[in-house]
Amino acid sequence: MRKLTSLILLVVMSIYAHAQEVLLEDTDSFYPRLIRLAANGAANGRLIASFDVIGAGHIYQSTDDGISWSQIATITENGFANTCCSELYEMPVNMGATTAGTLFWAVSAHNGAPPASRAIKIYKSTDQGNTWSYFSTPVTGNTGLWEAEFIIDDFGRLVMYYASEEHKGSGYNQLIAHKISTDGGATWSSETIDIGIPDNDQRPGMPTISKLPNGDYVMVYEICGPTYSCDAFIRSSADGVNWGAVSAVGTRIESVSGNHFSHAPTVTWIDNGTANGELLVAGQVLRNGANVNVAENGQKYMVNSTNGTGLWAERSSPLFTPSDGTNPCGNYSSQYVSRSGSSEIIQLSNKECRVFSGIGPFNAPFADGVYRLTAKHSGKALDVSGCSDADGANVQQWPWAGGDCQRWKIEYLGNREYKITSQLSGKALEVNSCSTSNGGNVQQWPWNGADCQRWYIEPTGAGYFRLVSKNSGRVLDVDACSDADGQNVQQWEWLGGDCQQWKLEPVSPNEIPAGSYSITSKNSNKVLDVSGCSTAVGANVQQWPWNGANCQRWTINATPDGYYEILSNVSGLALDVDGCLSTSGRNVQTWTSSGANCQRWGFEEVESGYFKIISKNGLKVLDVSECSTADGANVQQWTWLGGDCQRWSLQSVSQSQRIVTGVEELDSESKLTIYPNPVADEVQIRFGNERSQKVELRITNTAGQEVYHEEFQSTAGSNYHTLNLGGISGGIYFISISSDELQFTQKLIKN
Repeated sequence: MRKLTSLILLVVMSIYAHAQEVLLEDTDSFYPRLIRLAANGAANGRLIASFDVIGAGHIYQSTDDGISWSQIATITENGFANTCCSELYEMPVNMGATTAGTLFWAVSAHNGAPPASRAIKIYKSTDQGNTWSYFSTPVTGNTGLWEAEFIIDDFGRLVMYYASEEHKGSGYNQLIAHKISTDGGATWSSETIDIGIPDNDQRPGMPTISKLPNGDYVMVYEICGPTYSCDAFIRSSADGVNWGAVSAVGTRIESVSGNHFSHAPTVTWIDNGTANGELLVAGQVLRNGANVNVAENGQKYMVNSTNGTGLWAERSSPLFTPSDGTNPCGNYSSQYVSRSGSSEIIQLSNKECRVFSGIGPFNAPFADGVYRLTAKHSGKALDVSGCSDADGANVQQWPWAGGDCQRWKIEYLGNREYKITSQLSGKALEVNSCSTSNGGNVQQWPWNGADCQRWYIEPTGAGYFRLVSKNSGRVLDVDACSDADGQNVQQWEWLGGDCQQWKLEPVSPNEIPAGSYSITSKNSNKVLDVSGCSTAVGANVQQWPWNGANCQRWTINATPDGYYEILSNVSGLALDVDGCLSTSGRNVQTWTSSGANCQRWGFEEVESGYFKIISKNGLKVLDVSECSTADGANVQQWTWLGGDCQRWSLQSVSQSQRIVTGVEELDSESKLTIYPNPVADEVQIRFGNERSQKVELRITNTAGQEVYHEEFQSTAGSNYHTLNLGGISGGIYFISISSDELQFTQKLIKN
């Protein structure tokens, strides 16, 4: 269910411009294209975008550098039944009767499955995209002509590259070719083949080209077929028309992390102030060396500062656009343009057959978020000793227990630098006393911006990273490469060992104790409810006044990936985003538990006692449609805007206790206290009771497993109970006292 109007959305987006995605149009859309005007006088700097709808092209502009968009034109193709694979280009020079600043929109047009008439047609605009007219048809055929790309070559001529299926009789399943125009695109030369493999199988295609500051050109393209699986390749040319041996495959683009792109690659040159600048390559699917889609698929582009030679570095994209490569509705031929006068990047991509734009920092290896950091050699997590929130508390490795002291917020500061803070204390990861020596101890400390609190995150391969102190150039290291619980973390010179390499995995920002809860909207004071108390797969989720039914009770369990599964107590089905899609407005329902990311949820406390509940699949939040307070108002996912209809409290279904973070009491009315906390061995429990009755005491770990249980008779008034926990290993636990009339729960830290 959509929000009220696109106007309201755009106003909100302008406030949150750097964190939000913007939907250009709610219609099936493909092949986004994005340029910044550079030969149009007073209009220079304006962004022009295009995308395909079947039979037409829609043209948009942004006059605020990518924050908002408005449609300025529609180009309707009347000569052919179908259109595809468009290109948008600004002529940089005068040529023939074509003046600098003229815009071309080239489209592959056809009349259905081959053999059928088809062509690449060019439309032009001389008023910054507001009006368009037919210009020329450079190439025709009856099998397949796709994906035009324009450049000015080293001889000052206009060159159009494209993919062609018109040479199957010569053994080319598909090839890349070009034609040349010397009169600004009105007439075209005969065809020259650039890349082709005459084996009747392989399909080079989707060429995109950038010119480098040194005068060379680079072409990035895919090769589909049984051998190369649509992987992205690169080759270079000194003049823009001679690319070496036609049958040469080229060089596959690979990252330092060992990954590569498959399907629909694009290349863009970015001016970063250096002699070479940087090449930016994007692709539809990110895969590892075994051709398996990696966890970061749909979240990365790659950059290279050596003119396309050598390995590439993965960087975090502004938009989350996952795709499995089976259709053109997601992350297909994405576009990137740098923002004017800033270190930010604009992305234009399609997902779920809709085109979105987004703005984010350029050259950021990781998106801002909360992560767990796991040492490669031990599989243990970076941890604040004793879950302390004290200044100077030591940092160590410890088995993952899910506590907030093992969850770390990573924030990009620019210039490759990151701030890393504990979710428990809000204090920064730093090297003690800003030491530059081997063995300098790592601790937490209030953020002061010193270089010993700033870190570079650099890939080492196979999905691992090293964390380099800006102050010393030394890396985060587990002392003596020990795998022992509690082993100290320090800085040390880079040796390349596994104890200096860390896996960074997104996790829920906050820990939630395992148990059953009602989940209440702050906006309406109504609870998350399964419509009609249905037990059916696909049952809708809504808000409804609390009545205590099992369809308003939800069991929250930690999952191994650091997130949570939320199960309906009426059906045992999981809270799920319909279709596992990631766009705003997707419906929330219950579905058979499958472990999919659209059934994984994170919790982040945004004010005392209230959480935003975040889908792992796209990072949208649980939202009441239209911020309604009505009974039965639908629940969906939506981009985080901060409203009360996106804020939820968690309450124990047995006593409506609000859950808060930290080690204090769970609710001001609770009479349960624990001392000391954290505890080494002996702990005293104090709780209040209105009458004498038998109570049960349970201790569970963060996975909900019971590690201790006893029953005893309580008295009216204050009760004191002493436990010796010497036999329980260190970690985070929850103590509960319960009977038919009461239930108290409290977090316990065991050293």
